[in-house]
Amino acid sequence: MNKSIVFSILFLYNCFLVKAQVDDSKIDFTSPTNGQEEAARYSKLLQEHYKNGDYELHKIYSDSLLLISELYEITDMSILALNSQAIYYKNRSNRQKAIEIYHKALEKCELVANNEGPKAMILTNMGNLYTDIGAYEKSINAMNELLVLTDTIRSFSRIKAAALVGQSTNYIELKDYEKALQYTERAITLGEYMKDEEVIATSLNNTSDIYIQLGDYENALLTTEKGLQLPHIQRPTKKRAWLLFNNGVANYHLSNIDIALERFKESLTLAENKNLDEIAMYSYEYLAKVYEQKGNFKVSYEAQKEYIRIRDLIQGDKKEATIADLSNDITKNKETLEATEEEVASITKNKKQLVFYGSILILLLSGVLYFYIKKKKRIEIEKNDLQEQYVALKRVIEKKQITPVQPVEKTHLKTEEQPYKNSSLTDTDREKYKERILVLMKTEKPYLESNLRLAELASKLQMSTSHFSEVLHYCFKENFYNFINFYRVLEAQELMKKPQYKTAKIIAIAFDSGFKSKTTFNRVFKNYTGQTPSEYRKTA
Repeated sequence: MNKSIVFSILFLYNCFLVKAQVDDSKIDFTSPTNGQEEAARYSKLLQEHYKNGDYELHKIYSDSLLLISELYEITDMSILALNSQAIYYKNRSNRQKAIEIYHKALEKCELVANNEGPKAMILTNMGNLYTDIGAYEKSINAMNELLVLTDTIRSFSRIKAAALVGQSTNYIELKDYEKALQYTERAITLGEYMKDEEVIATSLNNTSDIYIQLGDYENALLTTEKGLQLPHIQRPTKKRAWLLFNNGVANYHLSNIDIALERFKESLTLAENKNLDEIAMYSYEYLAKVYEQKGNFKVSYEAQKEYIRIRDLIQGDKKEATIADLSNDITKNKETLEATEEEVASITKNKKQLVFYGSILILLLSGVLYFYIKKKKRIEIEKNDLQEQYVALKRVIEKKQITPVQPVEKTHLKTEEQPYKNSSLTDTDREKYKERILVLMKTEKPYLESNLRLAELASKLQMSTSHFSEVLHYCFKENFYNFINFYRVLEAQELMKKPQYKTAKIIAIAFDSGFKSKTTFNRVFKNYTGQTPSEYRKTA
């Protein structure tokens, strides 16, 4: 399709739906430069509308951006547009559509040279969607990957904040509220450093969730009120709706029924105006409880019916999204299997050639071996001749009574090198450092950091790396990695005794103990205990 026609249609479409103030007579629609400029303009507009809570306009500009970016092959902008579309569908309880779009966006990420930014953005939102459909292990893995990436690239601070909030939500769902609170506190600190009220508001909302789950309604109320005072939250956004809802829950449990009723009405109105089904569902659930307490059973019954209707809709949507994600995984595994089968077929096809060339190689090697043996025999003959010449020469010397000079044997004194033989540490120093190490390992648990390095831990102990290694060698009879892994195994054993970890995935226990992968965890755990983690948990 002609680019000028596409832009003309696009212009009229946005004028009609968005009332965009653009003079198309001044734009050269066939210019690639203007294609880039238009894509950048739509990108800015769609983000502004999302921040302001104008989710329908956000979707319209997302569609427009996708059309422009596909037309001019601006892949990074195409990924941004797909990401925005997926967010829209997730918020409207069409998670199946959202997951399909995210997978499509991830495929496009592979076409971008420096794809860390686009890929991190998609992984963040995909991780949140995994949390939403109950795939917590997938979400935790995605968020951990993001946190490693954002630790190395400082410009990804906002994505890091989103990953921290995402991990917090995962651990709330897994009922590990202590760990969830640690992640929200880190997110709030980062948000305050960035001066980003959106990050702060989301983190405060998660914090209030944790307090509600713990039954600490006073702190939940204080946290939501703090969030609702932020200038950014005065806009009619999804974040405001969640804070209003959690504020209502806190007031409800503190017996402030009238205030709770107003908050739930506000969150419901905002949710219905913005098509935020999940918030609407929970608002109806609590409105039913409030009206029942106030004796208005008819309204309570109607609210309960709406709650059940939306709940069934969301549960069905989550199920479809899970199936869509599994289908995508199956497709990828099938493609991998087909590639493997092709490789096997190729090997089979070349097997005869390999046998043929192998036979030739054997013949060549046989020839080489024949000449080698022949040469070896010749060398043996020459060696025997030299030996006979030496014996004859020796007899001549003896007859002439010539005493040959005996060579002086050189003695090489070997001394076993002792490690740290030039160390300045005394035994007393080593004991002092040993105590310092034990205290730090017990109180701060640095081994829970999967990327912990010797230099970092030595710095925390106010020791040089050489002194630290020396103390590990003499006092613990271990190197750094064995020492750290020993503590991680102990941590894993303790976690397995906790009720919330009885049904947790082994990979989750591995990550929470400081291990980077399930493979390493299984190997190290068995080395220390003689059992695999799964075997140990059955007896714990």
